[in-house]
Amino acid sequence: MGGIGPSDRAPEYVAVDDQGLVVAELPEEVRLVYVTPSHQFPLGMPMSLERRIELLEWAQRTGAVIVEDDYDCEFRFEGRPMEPLKSLDQAGLVAYVGTFSKTIFPELRIGYLVPPASLMPYLCKARQIGD
Repeated sequence: MGGIGPSDRAPEYVAVDDQGLVVAELPEEVRLVYVTPSHQFPLGMPMSLERRIELLEWAQRTGAVIVEDDYDCEFRFEGRPMEPLKSLDQAGLVAYVGTFSKTIFPELRIGYLVPPASLMPYLCKARQIGD
């Protein structure tokens, strides 16, 4: 029986408070963080600007990649939408994922990915294998 290594470990859930993901609870050895900062699941509030910056600084310090799922950023109950993490990312650590399903119509089922340059070779290889 072997232990769980960094590449085959189960997902870990991190607490969410009134500002979004609690970055201080992220394990240092994590290499990928999946977030929905426009509507932080499960409570629905947006991630604060301070918390977004804290997450980006954490990712830069640890070498982690952030997957930002911005599936419904256009829908707000008040105020204008906050800028995505991707727009704040100076170090190339955020892979931005979005969809047109919510804004055009659900049957369209078209999504997109804006990856950091560091992931491009791996994504191209995955695409080649998938084709």
